Amino acid sequence: MDFGIFIAAFGLSACASLAALLRSGKPLHRLSVTISVLNSGFLGLGFSLLWYTSFQENIYALLGVCVLSGLGGMTTVEFAMKVFRNGGFNISFGKRETDDTPGPGQEPQ
Repeated sequence: MDFGIFIAAFGLSACASLAALLRSGKPLHRLSVTISVLNSGFLGLGFSLLWYTSFQENIYALLGVCVLSGLGGMTTVEFAMKVFRNGGFNISFGKRETDDTPGPGQEPQ
């Protein structure tokens, strides 16, 4: 096994996460940057360890998947932090009293 590939997968995934975090335009905090980079880095490392045997002939495709996982990992961390800051989330089905848009199977008025 080539450990350089796994290190590159971790680094590229972490860099993709940091790039997505910078592109979001939100204020950066040390904790959010650290969590995002580590989460996405380990996610990319996990993908590379799992799929190394399948993508042994095409390492560039494996690293590309790791970069995409880094972008997705940052989105997951951002969602989790938003949930904790706002005190949870609420999922509701049906028409709200203040909502005038028709739901599925309803005719517009």
